[in-house]
Amino acid sequence: MSIPPSTMPALIRAAGGTCAVATLTGVNPRTITRWEAGEFPCPPEVVAMIEAQAALRAAEPFHHRLRNSRIQRGLTQAQVVAAISPLLSTRALQAWETGAKAPPEWAMELVLAQVARAAGAGR
Repeated sequence: MSIPPSTMPALIRAAGGTCAVATLTGVNPRTITRWEAGEFPCPPEVVAMIEAQAALRAAEPFHHRLRNSRIQRGLTQAQVVAAISPLLSTRALQAWETGAKAPPEWAMELVLAQVARAAGAGR
């Protein structure tokens, strides 16, 4: 499946941005930037992954994904805060989980990845 290069930037943004797509696909962020610029085409199987991620993000808001991820992994808010950053407060995490506030768009998938890592470290 080939998509027009002009649609890649919007698709990557919808999937969470360059960093999130790099984490999802295991591809260097510079390569993703080159896809966005149209320097060379994105492989069809990677396009499919990015489209699936974009659809998932559109279907479920970040605050639901964050809270559900934490609860499914049996983590407390304090454990998640410790895993993300010593600069993050429990109140900030609570605001993220209720949807009152959110981390920067580019950081959302990284936050979710840290929740998954925290669960793995606790076992």
